[in-house]
Amino acid sequence: MGSLTPPPIALLPARGGSKRIPRKNIVDLCGRPLLSYAIETCLNADIFTEVIVSTDDTEIADIARQWGATADMRPDDLAGDRTPVTEVCAELLTRRFRTETAPDSFCLVYPMAAFIEASDLVASAKILVNQDVVLGVSHYPMHPYKALVERDGYLQALWPEQNQQQSQTYPDVLAANGSFVWARTEQFLAAPNFYPKRLAGYVMPFERAVDIDTSEDLDRARQLMRLRLMAKGDG
Repeated sequence: MGSLTPPPIALLPARGGSKRIPRKNIVDLCGRPLLSYAIETCLNADIFTEVIVSTDDTEIADIARQWGATADMRPDDLAGDRTPVTEVCAELLTRRFRTETAPDSFCLVYPMAAFIEASDLVASAKILVNQDVVLGVSHYPMHPYKALVERDGYLQALWPEQNQQQSQTYPDVLAANGSFVWARTEQFLAAPNFYPKRLAGYVMPFERAVDIDTSEDLDRARQLMRLRLMAKGDG
């Protein structure tokens, strides 16, 4: 496979508000702001012309710069907790590259993706050569056909027919793991959507796809990071 030409940029959306974990994007993770790990990984990949952190928060902007990224202050109307990340990306790309040539592609990297490796970004970029979007994906720990829902005080199979089948007959299913998304700029701006027809996945093991939404997730991430740092001799 070939490489992306011209080189891509990395976009990290990191707004200041967070309801479940206050200041989540810069919460302490083993002595460092959470956001710093994703920035460092993007820089170590050595494939991006620029690593841009989109934020509405001056403290986050300062931290982004300290770790080597460019801080881009997004408009206030794109700082809400229900603002689609596709709108954030489309606005930034349109505004920043209005008078200059936009990169052929970009990689949206979530600040919570503290465990991805530079090699993940390099390898997934190669897949984009023949696709419009590449999602970071992982396998479910339990197959969705085993899902149960509570109705009228009792548990029922969400998919009762499939639930009765032998598990070896289940289709192999994957889920977006909240780590990163590659997209082609022109196609994305024409129709801002991370689920086009030409969609591919980059499969990652679960231990590198730790999403942090709750305090329990954060505790688990801290435990895993301590183990990773010890293995590298940094802990």
